[in-house]
Amino acid sequence: MSTGDQDVKSQKLGIVDYAKKNNLPPLKFVSETTSGAIPVSDRTLGKELIPMLKEGDVLVVAEISRLGRSVVDILNTLKLTDGACAIEEIERCAAVTRA
Repeated sequence: MSTGDQDVKSQKLGIVDYAKKNNLPPLKFVSETTSGAIPVSDRTLGKELIPMLKEGDVLVVAEISRLGRSVVDILNTLKLTDGACAIEEIERCAAVTRA
């Protein structure tokens, strides 16, 4: 579970603000409190969110670490999206575009 300044509520507020500033379409939130030690395919991210992504979608995360605990985990998560969407990180305003 995220703690301190990484709590779910502050992340959600940051994402809403980012979406408004960037004119993103209506948002659908998926919250996950499962440990990052659990493989993505066994978490809400892999079971519910990634399968619903389609071409042209934008996945916005508070920070890239929300996609995995290590670079390898993050790359595996990106691979699961199969290039179906753009991924934007609001913390550093970085975008990984695969759409």
